[in-house]
Amino acid sequence: LQSVGGYVSISSNENLTTIDMPQLESVGGIVYIHSNGSLTSIALPQLQTVGGNVYISNSNNLTSIGFPQLQSIGGNVIMTNNDSLTSIAFPQLQSAVGFSININSNLMNLDLSQLQSAGGTFNMSNNGSLTSIAIPQLQSVVKSVSIFLNDNLTSITIPQLQTIGKNADVFRNGNLTSLDLSQLQSAGGTFDIFDNGNLTS
Repeated sequence: LQSVGGYVSISSNENLTTIDMPQLESVGGIVYIHSNGSLTSIALPQLQTVGGNVYISNSNNLTSIGFPQLQSIGGNVIMTNNDSLTSIAFPQLQSAVGFSININSNLMNLDLSQLQSAGGTFNMSNNGSLTSIAIPQLQSVVKSVSIFLNDNLTSITIPQLQTIGKNADVFRNGNLTSLDLSQLQSAGGTFDIFDNGNLTS
């Protein structure tokens, strides 16, 4: 299977342990992976484009998510309620509409190293084991940036970010010491940094 014109949906398969599509290169619609309680691995090594959302949730034995060749997503990246998830890697991803990475209590590693733009909202919250967010190439977010309630987060480094279309909200990250938005020129709405008790720079 090399291409799917519509969507890929894999959900509520309680004994499914592996999703392996080694030849899949493009999906025209969404990728929806939800409530597969025994799922431990997802392998889509050749996937390059997704036309809609990438949604992975409620797969509590899944330990890592990696899309090594994925370059563009026409919708949102939504990763939520994956209790065992330790790593999310999109090393080639350059653009997506938005990001919602929430309530992954064991998430420690996040690779968005080539991301340049987000056409919607960038939201990261309640990832209790995450210690750093580094997005070195990100230049613009069309809507809002919200980073909050990440209890062990110590650093946020987005040094090339120049424009945020709406709000910038960074709050209640109790161990945050460093916030680098050094090239930010404009936020169209509010700029609100609060209740980060250890923030020094």
